[in-house]
Amino acid sequence: MNKEEFDINQELDQMRQDYANLKEQFDKQQIINEQLMEKAFKSDIRWLTFDKKSTPIAGIALVLVLISFSIWRNVPWNVTILLSAFMMIATLAVSWVYKKLSLDTLFGEDILTATKRVRRFKQQYLWLLLALWAALLVILGALSPMIYRIWSPSGKTTSVFVMLAVGIIICSVVNVFSFRRIMQACDKVVERLQLKDDTSTRE
Repeated sequence: MNKEEFDINQELDQMRQDYANLKEQFDKQQIINEQLMEKAFKSDIRWLTFDKKSTPIAGIALVLVLISFSIWRNVPWNVTILLSAFMMIATLAVSWVYKKLSLDTLFGEDILTATKRVRRFKQQYLWLLLALWAALLVILGALSPMIYRIWSPSGKTTSVFVMLAVGIIICSVVNVFSFRRIMQACDKVVERLQLKDDTSTRE
């Protein structure tokens, strides 16, 4: 082997070594990027996870508050049972919608399936909230004559209706705030999934 061939082999060996080093760095950076992306994704779904876990607790708490109020104000038990049943049905319905979303496996699925599930969840969540609010207003409207008959002799009808109105306003404000946060979280999740898809395509 002459000197020229020896130099060429050395250059080739150096190029192979440089390529191996670059590939190793690229693989490490890819792993870091995936870890960072997954961490950001978990941060995006934090509000969804919180709402999913807090919904059953909030439903049970509202039922206990309603029962306590009924005992305190001598509300008929048929009214208490009706409203309690509505609250538990609403809680189960929201939990069912979240169960279909499957947050734990969302990031590991293919982009198209995960994106469709998030968008379907947004539609289902919106229509469910509208249906629940419509049903609640219908129930309260149907109970209004009974409420009037119960409290009109004591002259507390106005205060009771004011309390109901204040309660509805507070619940609606909280619900709108929560709904906006959930919709924003869904949008961020979709953006993160699309970013993951773009990164995978480039690689």
